[in-house]
Amino acid sequence: MDRLSELEGTVLGIVWSDSPITRYAIRTRFLNSRSSHFSGSSGAVYPLVARLLASGLLSAEQSQQGKRPRTLYRLTQLGERSLRDWIVNVEGWMAAVEFDPIRARVFFLASLPKRSRRKFLREAGDRLDAEITETITHVKALTETKDTWAAWGARGALGVLRARRKWLREIEADES
Repeated sequence: MDRLSELEGTVLGIVWSDSPITRYAIRTRFLNSRSSHFSGSSGAVYPLVARLLASGLLSAEQSQQGKRPRTLYRLTQLGERSLRDWIVNVEGWMAAVEFDPIRARVFFLASLPKRSRRKFLREAGDRLDAEITETITHVKALTETKDTWAAWGARGALGVLRARRKWLREIEADES
C-alpha cells in the first residue's frame, strides 16, 4: 500500500494502541467513538482488516479463549512504518473547513419565518450543549486514565464543539 487512507491509518493506530486486538474490538472502538466521521459497520472494518493483513501491515494469530477461537491482530514492522508515515504526512486538506450539518442549514435560515429560525437555533444549541457535556465527561475519563494523547484528541473535539456553540450564540443574539 503506497498511501494509507484515513480509515486505514486509524485502524493501524487502533491496532498499535490496543494490540493484540480482534476485528470485533476494532469495530467496537469505532462504534464507541464520539466522532461520526467513520462508520463502525462490520462491512467497513472487517474487509479493511483483511486488506491490511494481505498487504503485510498486520499479522494474525489464533487464540483459544472461551468457547471459540479468536484471531488477534498486531502490527508488523511494515505496519508500524506505515502508521508513522501516515501520522506525519500533513496535507493541506487536513486544515480545511469540515462539513457541519448545522452550518449547512444556517446558510438557508432566511427561508424560514423568524419563529422557526429561533426554534432551530435553540434546538441545535441544546444538542451541542449535550454533546459538550458528554465530551467533557469523556475528556475527564481519559485524563484520569493518564491516556495523554487520547485526552488531547478529545480536548480538540471539545474545542471545536465549544467554538460551534459560541458561533450559534452569536447568531441567536443577532436574531433577537
